[in-house]
Amino acid sequence: MSTNLFFDIGASKTRIGVSSDLSSITDQDAFDTPKNFDEAMNLISVRAKNLLNEIKSERAIVGLAGPMDKDHDRLLKSNLADWVNKPIKKTLEEKLGMSVLIYNDCLLTGLGEAVYGAGKDERIVCYVTVSSGVNGVRIVDRAIDVNAAGFEIGHQIIDLRESRDLESYISGLSIERRYGKSPMDINDPKIWEEVERYLAVGVSNTILHWSPNILILGGGVMYQIDINHIIRNVNGLIGNFFEVPKIVKSKLGDFGGLWGGLYISRDH
Repeated sequence: MSTNLFFDIGASKTRIGVSSDLSSITDQDAFDTPKNFDEAMNLISVRAKNLLNEIKSERAIVGLAGPMDKDHDRLLKSNLADWVNKPIKKTLEEKLGMSVLIYNDCLLTGLGEAVYGAGKDERIVCYVTVSSGVNGVRIVDRAIDVNAAGFEIGHQIIDLRESRDLESYISGLSIERRYGKSPMDINDPKIWEEVERYLAVGVSNTILHWSPNILILGGGVMYQIDINHIIRNVNGLIGNFFEVPKIVKSKLGDFGGLWGGLYISRDH
């Protein structure tokens, strides 16, 4: 069985994993994602080759943040501005010397959680990430739900007066812009109470639209969030007319996307 490479490339962090048996990830690496596209491609190539340690790999599964073109080669929009409309798939294939399949990073992470993580015993799993950006995915019977154009739940409008979306209130980048420091450095409980209220609105909407058995919350911002507050707020919003499913934090942490890539590799 050939060795496979898995990438989870986010706006803040890039993570790489290697599997030789498609049942476990034997080696992992993580580093800050360069904002410059060319610098990022070079660094990703070097770190991946170091991780492989001269072992040949025929394919890489890549999770990438942001909506992509129909060929899954170029980002149409991204918090990594210099990456937009650049030939990502082609560049990675040239630098790595292997075929590359690119998926939305949230979809891979949700799939990983549904198969190997907090949702492994549930049929309908909803995964929501709150990181540099916000997004979600619906997994049914261990498969990404059928869709016409992907999922972008972070852009659901929750403030009609200002036409503002969920992401603009709770994403890591929006919090940092609003308060002038990283979410990891914010300790004011009033700030987090506000973030939790807006997140609970987005979670409630997602539950009503997708009717999951379990909703899993992941991403870097969730390290600062009290899951019990989200459960309480969601029950206050919709619990009087709708059965609220289990709401939990992710089990696979920062490497869920690699496990989603591993599961997809088993079918290719």
